[in-house]
Amino acid sequence: MSTEPNAAQPSASQAPPKGATLRLFLALWPGPEVRSAALRWQAAQHWPATARLHDAANLHLTLPFIGAVAHAQVPALAAACALPLAPFDLVLDHVEAWPRGVVVLAPSQVPEALLDLHRRLRAAVLAQGLALDDRDYRPHLTLARHAEGLTPVDTGLAPLHWRVSRYVLALSAGGHYSVVQSYPAGER
Repeated sequence: MSTEPNAAQPSASQAPPKGATLRLFLALWPGPEVRSAALRWQAAQHWPATARLHDAANLHLTLPFIGAVAHAQVPALAAACALPLAPFDLVLDHVEAWPRGVVVLAPSQVPEALLDLHRRLRAAVLAQGLALDDRDYRPHLTLARHAEGLTPVDTGLAPLHWRVSRYVLALSAGGHYSVVQSYPAGER
């Protein structure tokens, strides 16, 4: 398990019951500078009253979304997801309004290194006997949900430049996300 401050590390008294599952996903986890830049893009939009904005702590770029994983299977999954990573650059440069009120910050050009990482992680998860959906991968950082009717505005902000040097295995619980395991570049 990770030693990060927001890592999901249940104490013995909080250990899940035998057979419990955790809702997991792999993601690029931004540092403070990227989070701040994403929040500037978020603040530049004219949100409808219904919009539920993602807070800074929940900002991430999903790689494979895994879903329910038996608690007992998490250590093996975490080990299987430890793949080599060479740092790469990602540029998020425009806001898109998606169906069902989802609003995202997205790249105009997806780096091949990101697509390769996604493919390799997907293969690692599938090799653990877990099912994944077959939807096309559309990398994005979600800014808000329930924002039906939003027309993205040209913010005039500089593109968000993200030097990707790690990815994480994360836990989704009650609308909050926390890091289970961090995988920095060059440590495998």
